[in-house]
Amino acid sequence: TLVENLNVGVYRNTGGPQGRLLHANPAIARIFGYDSVESFMQVPVADTFQNAEDRKMFIAEITEKGSVRDKVLRLHRKDGTPFWASSTATAHFDTKGDIDWIDGILEDITERKHVEEELNNSQRRLADIIEFLPDAVMVIDAQGKITSWNRAMEAMTGVKAADILGKG
Repeated sequence: TLVENLNVGVYRNTGGPQGRLLHANPAIARIFGYDSVESFMQVPVADTFQNAEDRKMFIAEITEKGSVRDKVLRLHRKDGTPFWASSTATAHFDTKGDIDWIDGILEDITERKHVEEELNNSQRRLADIIEFLPDAVMVIDAQGKITSWNRAMEAMTGVKAADILGKG
């Protein structure tokens, strides 16, 4: 009941290049755009990845490490809409060292990725503006380290940005 009522996707699937779902909760079916858990469980796990190579790399990593934490994945919904997800998973191995199954949770982080991208774009635009200002500008962060040193500051002090950025 606990797993069935979580807002994050919970799954158990086999290893290998294709992967077959052994268990899925309603939240993961909703994340992928399926009306029911039963219809979602018919889909090979590899078919949920935007790129088939990503599934192979995921299996290689979890085979080597035994688990992954907050692994960012590029997946797609039933209708083909791409989305970003974060998975934390643990592999269960047989006596030969092959994966019997993988237990994991999956969270849709598409909105977070969009916000991060917007923030990065804003930071790049701000850095460009500061760089080309005619006045000497330096920016110091809360820890007292220099995070920005524009061309006018280099000309005024004779100190190159590369030599001072990150220093107190």
